[in-house]
Amino acid sequence: MTKRRENKDRWDKYCIEYVKDFNRARAYKAAKYQTSSDESARNAATRLMCKNVYVQDKIKDLLAKQEKTAVKTAAEIIEELENIGFEGKKDSDKIRALELLGKRYKLFPTNISGDLDVTVTNLADIAALMRGK
Repeated sequence: MTKRRENKDRWDKYCIEYVKDFNRARAYKAAKYQTSSDESARNAATRLMCKNVYVQDKIKDLLAKQEKTAVKTAAEIIEELENIGFEGKKDSDKIRALELLGKRYKLFPTNISGDLDVTVTNLADIAALMRGK
């Protein structure tokens, strides 16, 4: 195997490992590069990513493919939840599926924002506000 081909194989392995969890040191070691410590692996991986255009492009391509797959998976999950929510047999399954869909489409706001005209002077005031008094 030529040196260029060997490097390309390592670069590919590094990129595949990197997009799994974005851990440079782990990916660098997984690509079979020899290092003395995590810090040296992290530094070497940073140099590899900054200077090697092939690695930069490969990571961009892998992330783009991952994004397309994730979007498709999310769409499939939503479709399945809709099927369960509207056509399911057990009420508990329907309720849970509809809850998840409601959260997905932000139908149940959990945070209400707005301007509040409140002056808090001590912890007792905060506790009273939290209890609704």
